[in-house]
Amino acid sequence: MTLINELIDIPDQVLDGDFVLKLTEGVEEGHSAATLADYYVSAGVALAFDDALGMIAGAVRGGSSQATFLHGSFGSGKSHFMAVLHLLLQGNPQARAIPQLAPAIAHWDPVLAGKKFLLVPIHFLTQRSMDSAILGQYVEHTQRAHPTAPLPPVYLADRIISGELPGLRGRLGEPAFLDGLNGPGGGGEADEWGEYGTGTWDSARLDAALAAPATSRERQDLAAAYIAAYRPETTVEARSTGEGLIDLDNGLAAISAHARGLGYDAVVLFLDEVILWLASNIGDLHFVQRESQKLTKLVEGTNAGRPVPIVSFVARQRDLRDLVGDTTVGAEVQSFADNVELQSGRFGVITLEDRDLPAIARQRLLRPTSLEAETQLRRAVDQAVAGRADVLDTLLTTEADLELFRTVYPFSPAVVQALIAVSEALQRERTALKVMAHLLVQHRDDLHVGELIPVGDLWDVVASGDRPFSPHMRVAFDVAKRLHRERLRPMLLAQHQLAPDTAAEDPRWALFRNDDRLVKTVLLAALVDKVDAFRRLDAARLVALNWGSVRSPIPGRETQIMASKLRDWNAQVGELKVGDDPVNPSVSIALVDVDTDAIVEAAVAAFDNAGTRRTKLRSLLDSQLGGRLGGDLFTSYELLWRGTRRPLDVAFGNLRDTGEVPDAALRAAGDRPKVFIDFPLDEHGRSPTDDLDRLDRWAEQHPATRTVCWLPSFLNAAGLSALRTYVAIDELLASPSRYETHTAHLSQTQRLEARPILESRRDQLRNQLTQALLVAYGVVGGANGLVDPANSLTDHFRSLDPTLVVRPTTQPSLAGAFDELGDQVYRQLYPGHPRFEDEVTRPQLRTTWAEVARSLDQPGDDGRIVVETSKRGALRNVANALELGTMHESYFVPAQTWLGRLDRHLHQAREAGRAVTVADVRGWVDAAPGGPRGLPPEVADLVVLTVAAQTDHSLALAGRAVAPDPGRALADEVVLRPEQLPPAELWKAAVARAGGVFGVPVSERVTAAEMALLADRVRAAAAAHGTAPRELVAALGDARGRAGLAEGGARLRTAEAALDLVASLARPDLAPLQLVERLAEADIPTSDQAVALSLSSARPVMTALRDTNWDLLRSAGPEVTEPLAEALASDEFALGSGGYDAVRRRLEQEATRIVTGSVTVTPPVVTQPVVTPPVVTPGRLQRQVRSRRELDQLIDETLDELLGRGVVVEISWDEPGGRG
Repeated sequence: MTLINELIDIPDQVLDGDFVLKLTEGVEEGHSAATLADYYVSAGVALAFDDALGMIAGAVRGGSSQATFLHGSFGSGKSHFMAVLHLLLQGNPQARAIPQLAPAIAHWDPVLAGKKFLLVPIHFLTQRSMDSAILGQYVEHTQRAHPTAPLPPVYLADRIISGELPGLRGRLGEPAFLDGLNGPGGGGEADEWGEYGTGTWDSARLDAALAAPATSRERQDLAAAYIAAYRPETTVEARSTGEGLIDLDNGLAAISAHARGLGYDAVVLFLDEVILWLASNIGDLHFVQRESQKLTKLVEGTNAGRPVPIVSFVARQRDLRDLVGDTTVGAEVQSFADNVELQSGRFGVITLEDRDLPAIARQRLLRPTSLEAETQLRRAVDQAVAGRADVLDTLLTTEADLELFRTVYPFSPAVVQALIAVSEALQRERTALKVMAHLLVQHRDDLHVGELIPVGDLWDVVASGDRPFSPHMRVAFDVAKRLHRERLRPMLLAQHQLAPDTAAEDPRWALFRNDDRLVKTVLLAALVDKVDAFRRLDAARLVALNWGSVRSPIPGRETQIMASKLRDWNAQVGELKVGDDPVNPSVSIALVDVDTDAIVEAAVAAFDNAGTRRTKLRSLLDSQLGGRLGGDLFTSYELLWRGTRRPLDVAFGNLRDTGEVPDAALRAAGDRPKVFIDFPLDEHGRSPTDDLDRLDRWAEQHPATRTVCWLPSFLNAAGLSALRTYVAIDELLASPSRYETHTAHLSQTQRLEARPILESRRDQLRNQLTQALLVAYGVVGGANGLVDPANSLTDHFRSLDPTLVVRPTTQPSLAGAFDELGDQVYRQLYPGHPRFEDEVTRPQLRTTWAEVARSLDQPGDDGRIVVETSKRGALRNVANALELGTMHESYFVPAQTWLGRLDRHLHQAREAGRAVTVADVRGWVDAAPGGPRGLPPEVADLVVLTVAAQTDHSLALAGRAVAPDPGRALADEVVLRPEQLPPAELWKAAVARAGGVFGVPVSERVTAAEMALLADRVRAAAAAHGTAPRELVAALGDARGRAGLAEGGARLRTAEAALDLVASLARPDLAPLQLVERLAEADIPTSDQAVALSLSSARPVMTALRDTNWDLLRSAGPEVTEPLAEALASDEFALGSGGYDAVRRRLEQEATRIVTGSVTVTPPVVTQPVVTPPVVTPGRLQRQVRSRRELDQLIDETLDELLGRGVVVEISWDEPGGRG
């Protein structure tokens, strides 16, 4: 295969200075040609030059200083841009010959042509202050360009020595001045000026220093001694500038004047890496605030004396607002924000777009060696992602197209996007172009046409370079590198069974490197998560970003392989977070400075033991079974099998250990099957073979039983380690208080950071162990990294009943395998059990029987009935499967299937005179051809009821009819009693009379069951009346005599008929048919309703007869006796509301009126002597009463007393209006 390095020129190595243009060198005469030769000018870059030249022209024309940010990411070419601009302003012919720059040059030449510019490149990375950077490098630059010109007056020392020192020397006199200069504050000790100023000063040395240049060591020694002796306050100003320079405001004015003196029309400052310099000192916010404020002085200052304008280009990778971020709060941040806002209004912005990088890379790095090479490279993109549109979409990102992909191949747009972001996170020496060059060199000898450079390989270039300038990024980056070095890399080495000293040619290293670049990609995504390629990172995107690193024998399954790898890694490194999607999980990594391994190790010591391991294993198994077993080691489960619920006892334990699992524990309870589940671990040195040996011994010593043992393969060392860690973490996180207690050595922040990592690791361990258990229990075939192949079984089921054969499961889940096991057991126990489509419920059983019974009552040959839509499902599920009939689309036709199967048994029992019980019929149903069926009693009872109805049998228990309640099982002792059915007309009459006389509701459909039910209910109702009917007849006979009636009338005839009826029906030995006949044929001279009321009102009527005042009624004469006779003769039903008692009461009232009103008494005439009562002076009786009742009582007592004494009482009262 063709290597990429055969089609493009790839160097053997990348040197430190490659792809890094130092502005001070790029504009030098010897380097300018190289600077221009490599330069690519896009349309955007050409516009940027137009803006830059225009700003300079505006400054020259207006005479005012200007400044702009030159904004672009690392590697966007800011230094290169300024170098070319520098050469343009110098009038470099090669620069002016660049075709793409011709419009901009032509546009501004009228203003700029003939002007002389002092172009000063300034670097900041090693500077102590902005003053020293700008003023100091200006001095250095002008000294090189104009070695004979005087220095600009920017040094504090020069001003002081030239101005102050001679005057003070003259005023103090030579001896005194030298004494001060050599005193304790002068030449005697060092200060902020370093070692300058040391030694003894005399007149000769002093004169020599005064005559020396401003930058000489002797001159600086004198300045230091003088300031220390006579101007200590100057050290503060010196400290602010860093090297004894005047402040920047005055310094800019000074260099402006200096430049004019040299004949220049403007000073152009190229400030390179100033923002990077500020960012590198971001930990000292006071420094950043102080120095960033000085940027505004480039445009305007308090000293307005700038004879020529100063034009400043400030290279910027990041906005100043981004420097501080969330690291500081309060007034300092507000002050910094205000300063940034002020600068934003003073500075322009010229942006060099990242989208130019592909074209730049194409020209400087990826230029094909020939046209044929270019064709091959273009085709390589299609070859690399052939047939994988999903991979192509990821690699293109949202911003690129296929043409751009071909431009940057063998990189992908996603890699380019990522490396730009990564470069921004690093220092100056790691530009995007340089990173690309490193990657090309790294793959120089192994990258073939059609292959791509993986994103993960960016990590090696990044990790070997400088540390990020942002403190936040620096911390995150250090954590990421430590996480890879201490956790991820060792994990992968162990996984691939490699040691650091393993031979380099070992093929396992290639597999390791593939996995290593995958985890490195996740680390990169955590560091620069805002990159489009890293957003929503999941298994599929991880595969695409490192296309070719994950290989699958079946194309298209790379994502599944990646997902499996991620879950395995997550189980060992909790910081790696893997989502729940089973096919394409999301992935991220937490960069936190917490040692979670130490937390886990402590938890292992605290919580891991054999009992807890078994509890967790059982919990894991039960969670896969849907929680159907609960938390006990011994439980019973209802298995939904073929539509009915079947009991299945389940037990857990170590089958090998007779102490833990005694022989009795292996025996099933009666006909209830049992499943005994062993654990996939045991004491060291034990194996599943020991379990099988124990079961063999048990089978030799005990009779067969319906128990199936489920034996797993054992976990290996890795599996036991995973289980141990899972147990520890799960127990640690069982409650908030426990977690707090066992992480008390951590800070609150660390606890909060560690918990989600531990949770993620626990969850992944749970998933990993779950998959291992599927293999261990034989649910899923193949190997598993946690299951020991040396302690594995091929047959995981052992039946303790030789006739019960259990085959390996075909289900892919533990729940499915468990249900299939239950199906196998019950299918062999009850092969004839119907296959109900849905679970059989009580409402379905009730509906089915109601409709089957209705169909059996239909006239005609087939009993066909139309079934309501809502009931058809129940019949289709139950009746069809039970062979009770066929539920067609809308109608149901009963079948005689079971009548044909069971009629012989019923006939034999009838011939033998043996009673047939429900238990008998169920047994016949189970043993019928195709059985055994093992139907639940309540389901089998539908067959019992159907056959009983078809063969005219009723249900009875202890001689009494039993009313079936479908859905509830009949008692085993219930007897099927054969019945002879009455004619339809007779039955109809009996049903009507049962309801009319006794209030017994019975179906009009004549069946043995209904007849037996009617007989029992009517017999009970007749017996319930007791002696009342007989007593009523006697009472009526007595009343007839008292009333003088010759005949008893309808009332007596009805009462006598009611007495005869209940007497004939209450006999317990009366057969149902006989009772029906007597009921239907009873002679009732009046009506059923009259008899019913006679029976129900017998006691009240007798009470009314007993209470009748016969003497009073007779004394009243015909007006009363005639209505009385009529009431006694009439039926109670005929008298209406109140009956005889109401009539009797009314007649007694009438008789009382008649008797009291018809008696007139004439008293004899008696002459009485006239007695004149004595005149008594009226007295006054005073009493107090509190209620009307007391007042009435007082009046009654007083009148009784007075009248008893013969006192004439005169009562008077007053009314309003004068009446009284």
